Amino acid sequence: MLLDALTYPIRKNGWMLLLSGAIFALILRALMFFPLLVLFLLVFYLGYFGAYYLNIITSTASGNDVMPNWPGFSNVLDEILWPFVRILVIVGFSFGPWFVLLLVRNNQLVWLPYARMAAVAWGWLYLPMAALTVQLSGRYRSVLPHVVVPAVVQLMPGYLVVAGACAVVYFAAHWLRGYFHTLAYVGWLVSLLLSLYTFVFQARLIGLLYRRARPADETTAP
Repeated sequence: MLLDALTYPIRKNGWMLLLSGAIFALILRALMFFPLLVLFLLVFYLGYFGAYYLNIITSTASGNDVMPNWPGFSNVLDEILWPFVRILVIVGFSFGPWFVLLLVRNNQLVWLPYARMAAVAWGWLYLPMAALTVQLSGRYRSVLPHVVVPAVVQLMPGYLVVAGACAVVYFAAHWLRGYFHTLAYVGWLVSLLLSLYTFVFQARLIGLLYRRARPADETTAP
């Protein structure tokens, strides 16, 4: 499963989709230098690439082994705005405790660094299942702990491999991006390629988790 997810972004025409996506992301990033466009472009950016992330989960869960095409622009509400909201809900519930702890500025609290590390670990443990349950059910309430936590427990201990792999690949790519981002132009493009590879890998692995957990003839979403 891990090998499949690692090679998925570069199989067949996957590398071309990654490259075209990175170039488009680079253009959007460049346009964000215009102050009046920042908010609109930020929502568009997160919604567009968030939609692709969610599309890969759905595509993989349904048995498709080829990367889907990038979303279109024909329906901004369904293809950009609602995916943006869905990603916001998923990430918010997963890393909400960490965001709250970041607001605590009292450095004299001995427990604070450990609480933040625990919150990050919780976020990475929660995120894959939250994305899976929300996307496949189509219901925002599927992000709530009473849905996500029992599903996580049911898939233990194998689920730890999925959550851990998502986190490890993210932090490895983040470290590499820090190096390439200092290189103008080509470095920026490579940095965005790494970002796209990371979330495609994660989405593929999450979709494979569903395929591994569900019988082949069962199509009911969690």
